[in-house]
Amino acid sequence: MKNRNVLVAVLGETPQIITETLYGLMVQPEKPVPIGEIFVLTTLKGRQIGISALLGENGRFHNFRREYGFSDIRFTEDHFIVLGGGDGLADIRSIADNSRAAEQIVSFVKAKTAEPDTVLHGSIAGGRKTMGVYLALGFQLYGRPQDRLYHVLVNEEFEFCREFFYPPPGSRELTVTSRDGKTKTLRTGDARVELASIPFISVRKFIGPVNDLPFVQLVVHAQQEVDACPRKALAVDHRAKRVMVGDVAIRLRPVDLAFYSLIAFQKKKCVRKRSCADCNACWLTTDDLLLSGAETQEKFLEIYEDIAGKDSEWAERMQEDMKNKTSEFFHQRISRINAEFKKRLPSNEYALVCINNKGSYGSARYGILQDKALIMP
Repeated sequence: MKNRNVLVAVLGETPQIITETLYGLMVQPEKPVPIGEIFVLTTLKGRQIGISALLGENGRFHNFRREYGFSDIRFTEDHFIVLGGGDGLADIRSIADNSRAAEQIVSFVKAKTAEPDTVLHGSIAGGRKTMGVYLALGFQLYGRPQDRLYHVLVNEEFEFCREFFYPPPGSRELTVTSRDGKTKTLRTGDARVELASIPFISVRKFIGPVNDLPFVQLVVHAQQEVDACPRKALAVDHRAKRVMVGDVAIRLRPVDLAFYSLIAFQKKKCVRKRSCADCNACWLTTDDLLLSGAETQEKFLEIYEDIAGKDSEWAERMQEDMKNKTSEFFHQRISRINAEFKKRLPSNEYALVCINNKGSYGSARYGILQDKALIMP
C-alpha cells in the first residue's frame, strides 16, 4: 500500500505559510512530495483568516492547485482545527492557553502518526512561536523515521507582502506598501521560497504504554527513559575495516575509516573535561582536516597505514595525494561517512556518532558528540 503524504501546519494570521510550504514541497524539489491532505492547527481568528484567504472566493489555495495542476489535495473548512476545545482559543496569550494548545497539538501528532500508511510533514513557520515549538515537540515524542519537519523561508521583500502566497508559473507584478508607508512594485519571479528541513531526535520508542499521560508528564517520563537508556560504545576496528556502534558493524572505505578514526582519536585523547556533554574543544578545525599540520598529517598517515598496510601501494599513494588536499576532500569524507551511518543506525544513535560541525563557515570545528568514555581504544 502506498503511503499518504499529509501536511500539518500551525497557523496564525499569515495564511501564506500554507501555500508557500506546498510550493516548497510540491513544486521546487527534484523529487516533489505529493501532499494528499492538509490539516491546519490554529486559533479562531486564524481559522477565519485562513479560510477566507485560502478557500474563499478566488482562494489562493485553489489558485495554486489549478495553476500547478494538483487536483487531489483534500483541504476544506473541516481541516482547520481550532485549538483549545469548547469555544476555542481566540489567541494564545496566557499559561493556560499555552497548556491547552500544547495538549491538542501533541495529541494531533500522536493520532496522525498512529496511522501506518501516512507520512507526516510538519510546518512550524506559522502561528505563535510556542505553537511551532509544540508541533516540533510532538514530532520528537511521536515522529517516525519517515516523518519530516520544516520551516519555510521567504526573502525579506516578500515576507511581509500580504499579496504574495507563492511564486506563480509566470512572473507577475505586485504593488506593495512597506512598513514606512512607501509603495513599490515587486516581481514574483524575484521571490525565493526555501524549505528548511529540521532534523529531530524521536523518543517514540521510549514512551511505550504510558503515551496517554498529559503532555508535561509525558515529557518527564520520556526524559527519564532516555536518561536510563545505556549508551552504546563506539569502536573503530582497523583490522576489520569497520566502525562498531554497539553490536552494529558499519564498513567504510579505508580512507574514510582513517578520517573517522582520526576524529574519534582526537576525542578520545582529550583531557580537557571528564564529561563531553557540552564541550567541543577537541574538535578539529578546517586546517586540521586539510591535514596541513605536521602532527595531524602524521597521525592520519599512521592510521591509514595501519588500515591499508604500511608497505602497500595505497599507503604510498596517499602520502603523495596528501600534498594537494582541498576542503572538498574532507567534505566528501564527512558526507560519505555520515551517509553510511544514517543507513544503519536509528536517529538517536546516529546523532551521537556522526560527524557534526559547529561554528560559522571558515571557522567551523568538526567532531562527534559521543562521550569519550564510550570510545573504545
